[in-house]
Amino acid sequence: LGKALMAVTCIKIAVVSDFACPWCHIGNARLKSAIENFKASNSDATIEVESIPYMIDPATNSKGEDYMAYNVRRWGGDGWVAGMKRNASKDGIFYSNWKTWPNSLNAHRLMELAKKCGKDQMVKDLIFEAIYEKGENASD
Repeated sequence: LGKALMAVTCIKIAVVSDFACPWCHIGNARLKSAIENFKASNSDATIEVESIPYMIDPATNSKGEDYMAYNVRRWGGDGWVAGMKRNASKDGIFYSNWKTWPNSLNAHRLMELAKKCGKDQMVKDLIFEAIYEKGENASD
């Protein structure tokens, strides 16, 4: 398989994700790392990543919801995040200031605008960082 990939000149990847999905934050970081590693030994290859918006919970309040209140309402608590946080730390993701469960509609709208300028990956990274590391509400 490795030799076959050496001959690849263009790889297209479609990523369906939501900013309100903390696992998508990890997936974004891991995909970026995989692309960097691949390109290190395949410098002629072109990799195109298409971001496809998805709202995991369209019923989230349009202004977002308090982190714990949302988790209690939806899952009975936030015990499910402990393992995810441990797992993500090796990728440099710590969820250090996750305060809000956002309604991601406006973030997805911003991504669509960013695509037109070729800045979608940069904007995606900034939105994930704002939500999970800086404690900002991406619903605004």
